[in-house]
Amino acid sequence: MTALGDFTSGDVLTAADLNAIGAWTSFTPSVSNLTVGNGNWVWAYYAVINEILFINARFDFGSTSSLSGVFRIDTPGGLTLIENNISSGFAVLNDRSLSVFYPGLVQPDDGGNQFRLVEQDYVSGSRAEVDATTPFTWVSSDRIWLSCWAALA
Repeated sequence: MTALGDFTSGDVLTAADLNAIGAWTSFTPSVSNLTVGNGNWVWAYYAVINEILFINARFDFGSTSSLSGVFRIDTPGGLTLIENNISSGFAVLNDRSLSVFYPGLVQPDDGGNQFRLVEQDYVSGSRAEVDATTPFTWVSSDRIWLSCWAALA
């Protein structure tokens, strides 16, 4: 099979070549400042199409899970992002004890191989990085869903 993104004029594409484009790969995310404890990644998948990385993931906090600082998720396999620092995805931050959903943005971090989560308060217009107490104090059964994309360097 020709490597994705390396097709050239005249290449013969097989069904396997076409089926491999955008195939989702399961992975276990690495997150700065997150102690997984008995929480779990319910799902975490990524795909690379040409030079664009896509990630979809959900984390459920357990009773021994904790977030001690700003939530930053590493790119799978150390892939390097183009540093453009614009919104490149969305997150849902779920305080299950209150049945409240907070909207969030996922942005490439300045370091080049991480995304950061930012809570977006649409009423006040303010933004704050998601951490141990933003937008609420994380406890058992709380959830983070994220879906993002970014160009690779």
